[in-house]
Amino acid sequence: MKYKTEFPDFVLDVEIPAGFIDNSWHNNVMPCWYRELADNQVVVLWIDYADTALRDHPLNARFVVHLMDNTLTDVSESFVTDDYKEVLQQLSDYFPCIQLTNDELQERRSELWRDIPDGDHARNWEHLDELKDIDDELSERGIE
Repeated sequence: MKYKTEFPDFVLDVEIPAGFIDNSWHNNVMPCWYRELADNQVVVLWIDYADTALRDHPLNARFVVHLMDNTLTDVSESFVTDDYKEVLQQLSDYFPCIQLTNDELQERRSELWRDIPDGDHARNWEHLDELKDIDDELSERGIE
């Protein structure tokens, strides 16, 4: 865990969602994690110290979510909050299945496969995007 080396005094008290890679670097003001999107963009999750006295600026929000290009240089969207539940909700805009457990993902996947219509029209099936989102999330978690 890179953040422990780069920020030895930092205490991670929230669970980082599956698929996020620790990209913490000591020259930044706080640890960060990222996860790639399919369109050459990445979502970066910054987490500041819980103790506001340890933050670069005590009035900064604790959590920041950035939508960036894949070079991690240009930010196209930002979201800031002190509530991690709001972070998870924001992340679900990018990764729709991120808040589901492994069992919930597997169960929903099975339900969708049972509902696929027979015949040639299956390629126009309305839940294909949802199935792809589930498969992507399972893949990020290392589950096939």
